Amino acid sequence: NSIEPSERTYASMIHSRAKRGDVAGAMRWFIKAKADGIKPTPFIYGSLINSFAKRGDPEGAAEVMQRAVQEGVKVDVTAYTSVIDAFAQSSYSDSAALCLETAIGDNIQPDSRSYNGVVSAFAKRGNQDKAIYWFNKAVESRIQPEVSMYNSVISSFARKGRVQKALRWLDLISSARLQPSVVSYSAAISACQRAKEDAVKVAWQLMQQMVEAGITPNVVTYNAAIGACIKGGSGTVIHAETLFRHMVASGVKPDDRTFWAVCRSVGKDRLAALCLELGVKMPRATTGSIQR
Repeated sequence: NSIEPSERTYASMIHSRAKRGDVAGAMRWFIKAKADGIKPTPFIYGSLINSFAKRGDPEGAAEVMQRAVQEGVKVDVTAYTSVIDAFAQSSYSDSAALCLETAIGDNIQPDSRSYNGVVSAFAKRGNQDKAIYWFNKAVESRIQPEVSMYNSVISSFARKGRVQKALRWLDLISSARLQPSVVSYSAAISACQRAKEDAVKVAWQLMQQMVEAGITPNVVTYNAAIGACIKGGSGTVIHAETLFRHMVASGVKPDDRTFWAVCRSVGKDRLAALCLELGVKMPRATTGSIQR
């Protein structure tokens, strides 16, 4: 006699394939389960939704969720958040927000990650008003925003070079009794780099502040800080040199953007001398069109 697969067996097969990104395989087992009279559970639907989301297919993930709703299967907040994240990663901010609203309408309590996906989506699109709106919605729902949610808002202002706004949101992290991360500071310093006005002093102060707080700058941080020196003229050459020296001494490997920024700040000849002194190999393309 043959042994009929159980719901648990199908769930295991679907989950294992979904987990390793085999969406087609997961769907085959899903279809087979339904053909054998197995009613898909929230776990099975959640696994499928997650597999589509991981593949970067938000529409596919949303379609599976819609099917679950039509069949009366109530998926959990993790499934909704997977769809939100998939839309956010694809910069479909309105769709991410709609999914969050749907979760709330279905009496699913979104968590910090759910809200962060929507805030991040609008922030990436440069829509600071909507990003802050959903940030405040999270707070109203008694969700404690994580540092990453603050970082999304800071980054949105940084892209516009709005230094004071970025600094205000950086301060809000500490006000919430959270610890700013290297991403927090890097984003704020990036605002200084992109500002229309000379903001090198602010960038320098932020670098000092994060080091004093025990937060180690990374290549993105150094590049933004050195980049801010470009608008400062000859008076900020010493800042660019000092930052480059500190970067090398800290074991942070310069990349193409680093050399480009240092070259623009101190000049090619001085950069060559610094590289020779510090034992750093300078790429030939330094004076070329390296993107900021």
